[in-house]
Amino acid sequence: MGADRIFDNPGDPGTWCPADNTTRHIIKFRTDGSFTSSNGIYNGATKYQRTDSVRIKFLQPQTGTETKCYFSIEDNNQTLIISPIGCIEGCSNKYKAVENDDKGK
Repeated sequence: MGADRIFDNPGDPGTWCPADNTTRHIIKFRTDGSFTSSNGIYNGATKYQRTDSVRIKFLQPQTGTETKCYFSIEDNNQTLIISPIGCIEGCSNKYKAVENDDKGK
């Protein structure tokens, strides 16, 4: 999935802004629980764990770091919104599906 929009909230209600060359990145979720990103987002996580229908944890096993987030899926499974839990100002990313290369792994 590719970052399509970044939520910007400079103290007001905030808006979704288009991702640009400095904020655009690709994330991949594999069925084996592995996770990759093109920019090390979510503290360089290499694994993920879906906690329930609205929460996910990104895991960095080498350091023991966990980044807990809310997520929602929209637009007929084509849009994923991820928001770190505990962030009170514009920290969300909106991703658009760009490919599926998991091939059943």
